[in-house]
Amino acid sequence: MSSQARREQVAFACESGLSERRACELLEVARSALTYRSVRAERDAPSLEAMRRLAAHLGPDVLPRTLIPTSIDEVPIPGARNRRAPSGARGPQPSHE
Repeated sequence: MSSQARREQVAFACESGLSERRACELLEVARSALTYRSVRAERDAPSLEAMRRLAAHLGPDVLPRTLIPTSIDEVPIPGARNRRAPSGARGPQPSHE
């Protein structure tokens, strides 16, 4: 369940006559979660806007689809070693005759 949904449940319980402390206890919600506000959207807004402007300026055909990773496994990690076992490291494979 999302944090927003939990906050709404606590608000509903408080409107029904429970104290905030009791509602949080019954619903197992930390009271600090009621006042928490994420700053991620504010922090990332300038970067996101710059990326949108650049994408609008360059157009959709600048980066070929073949260069866009389709899964997390395809994203290169700088400095990471190749984690695949060397060929033959598992021993001989059974033949499928």
